[in-house]
Amino acid sequence: MMQRGSLKRAVALVIFALLSSLAAAETVDRLPERESFHLFLLVGQSNMAGRGIVEEQDRAPHPRVLTLTKEGQWAVAVDPIHFDKPVAGVGLGRTFGLMLAEENPEVTIGLIPCAVGGSAIAAWRPGAKWEQTGAYPYDDALRRTRRALQDGVLKGILWHQGESDSKPERAEAYPCALEELIERFRTDLSAPEVPFLIGQLGQFPDKPWDEGTKAVDEAQRAIAGSAPNAAFVSSDGLTCNKDGVHFDAPSLREFGRRYAEAYRAMGAPSGERPVLSLWPDKILGETDGPEETELSSRGDNVRRITDIEKPDITLYRAQAAETPSPAVLVCPGGGYRILAIDKEGSEVAEWLNRFGVTAVVLKYRVPDNREGAFQDAQRAMRLIRSHAEAWNIDPHRVGVIGFSAGGHLSARLSTGYRVRAYEPVDEWDELGCRPDFTILVYPAYLAGEDYQLAEELAVTPETPPA
Repeated sequence: MMQRGSLKRAVALVIFALLSSLAAAETVDRLPERESFHLFLLVGQSNMAGRGIVEEQDRAPHPRVLTLTKEGQWAVAVDPIHFDKPVAGVGLGRTFGLMLAEENPEVTIGLIPCAVGGSAIAAWRPGAKWEQTGAYPYDDALRRTRRALQDGVLKGILWHQGESDSKPERAEAYPCALEELIERFRTDLSAPEVPFLIGQLGQFPDKPWDEGTKAVDEAQRAIAGSAPNAAFVSSDGLTCNKDGVHFDAPSLREFGRRYAEAYRAMGAPSGERPVLSLWPDKILGETDGPEETELSSRGDNVRRITDIEKPDITLYRAQAAETPSPAVLVCPGGGYRILAIDKEGSEVAEWLNRFGVTAVVLKYRVPDNREGAFQDAQRAMRLIRSHAEAWNIDPHRVGVIGFSAGGHLSARLSTGYRVRAYEPVDEWDELGCRPDFTILVYPAYLAGEDYQLAEELAVTPETPPA
């Protein structure tokens, strides 16, 4: 006969499962534009599916974090998002999605849960069936991802698996199997460069690793270091449920954050970085000039663009951190006629990212539009501060760096921040445009007549440090 305490627990589990399924069934009627819907495939075994105990925070919806349900419909993601077994609970995927959504206000995250508890890597081959659940892990993941790709763009694959391959006879074959899996996913999904993130197995004190587990860990580390666009996500310090096998809910949330940090550290391709127009179309209006032009190469590996009539900023976010990071507005040079957009723009931004600094590359109006460029620089500084919370930057540590003509523009921004270069467009123009620090690299046009400082560059005690 069932004890009273056991009966209560059983009833509670049934009620909880029903409530969770009802919450997860809230489908979404309207999806974002396809290019703004970033998809992430979640694959592996039970520690990817998640066995953490669901709490209230795990059921709080985020309008831009969605999941593909078992029925192939998009719904707001609340845990559990996996459905491989009735014991599915908190996983790492939802926190991963929340992190990316908070960092990228312009996109919606779509999670594709496909992990299967207990599955060995041999089950992740075409046609292979996992008898324990009756699923076809690889085939099902492929089918569900192709369904999701009707609505969005695949941006990453998250993998956590290996416990079922830690026996010596399986561990020996694991390196080749994992390499083949990565290549197969990328080929079958027509995504040859999609990032592939590999999570480390649990390191639980009461369950020390044997030689097979060590071999799997070594293989995962090696492949993450050698395969293109792959990363290894550490499980250091994470703790387990009472079963000694699965990560507990707090650790899975932390693991999700680590996956997000690893993904951000990999860097997004240039075409995928958030780009914000500086001005509403009604401000600039229609132009009769040519569209943005990329000039022919001079054989010096410098990419030059001109005819910029619609200025914008491109965000290069630093790796996620607990505290807001400093930010730098990057102003490329080019004599106010062209912009050396890579050498003095994107390459500088990526270099700053390595030091935990968020960078924003300014594409200002050229050619021969110094006043327009000055307006663009002021507006860019205000837009950066307006997005401080969303981009996790400190609005009181926003500087500017400029090269050549971009150095002159940076100096003018730093000395002329009190000048109202344009009439306010929106509430963001109430924010200050004074940089907190200035870096001038081989700046041009600083000298006026008699080699004195140009008159538009009036240095005062309030001028930011340079």
